[in-house]
Amino acid sequence: MRAFARRTRILVSSVVVILLSLAALGLQYVLAPPASDGVPVRLSDFGVVRVYASVQFLGNAKIKIVATGLGPFFIAKILVILNKPADADIVLDSISIDGTTSIPVSSGFPGANRVVIVAAGAVVGEIVGSLPDYLNILLTKDPLGNDAFAASCGEGNGMLLSVRYFSGTYYPGATISAIALVTAPANATVTMTIA
Repeated sequence: MRAFARRTRILVSSVVVILLSLAALGLQYVLAPPASDGVPVRLSDFGVVRVYASVQFLGNAKIKIVATGLGPFFIAKILVILNKPADADIVLDSISIDGTTSIPVSSGFPGANRVVIVAAGAVVGEIVGSLPDYLNILLTKDPLGNDAFAASCGEGNGMLLSVRYFSGTYYPGATISAIALVTAPANATVTMTIA
């Protein structure tokens, strides 16, 4: 009975967190006139967009966020949501910005430093807010003043994040979804995929 009550509390609190997160992400688009060809976009000509992707989770996944246009774009929040509680910690494995060499984050050795995105038994986590101090060098301020990853628009650029179960075990039936809050040039198209 205690296990059922605990799972019920976890499920209810997870649903509340997801609903609050979606409400917080429900910002309207900020429209600005498109930039002329070849002219960089002023910081005042940015808008906010929410992007979403989902895939069956086979133990690891790569989240890719790209944008068209000129200038930088900023990723202020990346929610990771599972359809059932995680059987093991889901950790941030590596980060690559603008096609740079992948920066490994979490070691697979027990007791090693790791960045836990979704704790075992939970269904939701957030990547930007989970970064430890030693990775703050990867963050900057977006035009709205939020801590965010910055990447360049255009082909070959963007952000690639790899997440995985810390234990490396496969748990069938899990689906992983991601919702990102992105500040980008108002005339850019932002897309996110998970593979």
